[in-house]
Amino acid sequence: MKHLTRIRLVNWHLFADTTITCQGTTYFIGVNGAGKSTILDAVQFALVGGQRDVKFNQAALANSRRTLNSYVRGELGTEEQRYLRGDCTGLVALEFVNPDSTRFVHGAPPIS
Repeated sequence: MKHLTRIRLVNWHLFADTTITCQGTTYFIGVNGAGKSTILDAVQFALVGGQRDVKFNQAALANSRRTLNSYVRGELGTEEQRYLRGDCTGLVALEFVNPDSTRFVHGAPPIS
């Protein structure tokens, strides 16, 4: 069985360039707004790979208005500043290890 070992997020919501290491069973624990659902949405997007099939932020609320654009540009939603970033490219990559210890990376194609 393949095991997820790392998650790489570049320009994904409030994560500018972050690598998360996963070992064995990994738990995402934190206060509201810490980014738990954002990480899971990134993993879902990388695995599903199509905008139509991705249902962003379903853990928080059934009628979420989050979109791929709002994740990549880092939507803040404040009156002073709507987005953290202007037009940019985002990347979500997942690193797995096989039973024979070989590693491979699966990622959504570069997105803008």
